[in-house]
Amino acid sequence: IVNEQALLMALKKKLIKGAAIDVLQNEQSLNLSKNKLVKFAKSNENLIITPHIAGLTFQSESKAIDLVIELIKKHIKSK
Repeated sequence: IVNEQALLMALKKKLIKGAAIDVLQNEQSLNLSKNKLVKFAKSNENLIITPHIAGLTFQSESKAIDLVIELIKKHIKSK
């Protein structure tokens, strides 16, 4: 867990050389362009922001689908 304000300050003051993150505060917001880290990353090379999709693989999606199907079958049988 990272304090975004502290990270931004450390990057601006060059207390750390750089950072790479894949999670942002309120990332579910439709307007990430107002996020200060996003704004900073657009004009600086020492911050990389990547999509938070590490677990989004074919295998994980397939397992999720299989689980939902099994839960639906159990629900239908219990009625």
